[in-house]
Amino acid sequence: MLNLVGRAATPQEIATYGTELLAAEKANTGLESTQTTYQSSGAGYGKKGATTGQTLSTGVDPTAFIENLIRGTADARVYQAATQYMQAIQESNNKYKGGF
Repeated sequence: MLNLVGRAATPQEIATYGTELLAAEKANTGLESTQTTYQSSGAGYGKKGATTGQTLSTGVDPTAFIENLIRGTADARVYQAATQYMQAIQESNNKYKGGF
């Protein structure tokens, strides 16, 4: 929040973004492919053996999700515009410093 709007998040923003993140995580839990083996003979017949698998999709990236929400706010657009041009303004002022 500090990097995107230049201030800390309010309690209301934390609650709102947290609720949206939880909803997105529930809707996009990720997908895995797993295979479990079981013992087929002996004293441990039927007992669970090894489980192997791979992640096919990871679901929601919490940091990127919240950053995208914040970037869409008016506060973020105003802060971006102000900070983007501040360096150019300072350089311009320094160029003509002492010229008058």
